[in-house]
Amino acid sequence: DITQLAFEWRILPSLFNDEQKKQLASLEIDEMWKNIVEYKNCDDEKQFKHLESFVQIVLSFPHSNAEAERIFSIVTDVKCKKRNRLSNDNMSAICIARSSFQTKGINCINFKVDSRHFELHESQNLYGEQSTSHSS
Repeated sequence: DITQLAFEWRILPSLFNDEQKKQLASLEIDEMWKNIVEYKNCDDEKQFKHLESFVQIVLSFPHSNAEAERIFSIVTDVKCKKRNRLSNDNMSAICIARSSFQTKGINCINFKVDSRHFELHESQNLYGEQSTSHSS
């Protein structure tokens, strides 16, 4: 209900004194809103039910587009003139691997190869089962 949300927003400043406002302003944003939405009216009900839902939605938005920019950088780095025929599946797999490695601080120097990696690179895993007999 947008009308009730607007009402809750308008009365918000009047329900806290200057000292409470200073204390709220000193908190991290999520702690500040947690304290605000827990405020109860004289009927012992939450005063800001609609505002609470709205704040949860707004705070769930990403704070920047850094992750999207990072993925775009990986895509432009991988898909170049010499590798312009990569399938979407391969491109997606490379982006996921590179992004995961960057997040975990893994590179070609500290990556540990084990027997499972070799198993995954056997021809039947890479290309599927190929029929070796030819029909005449």
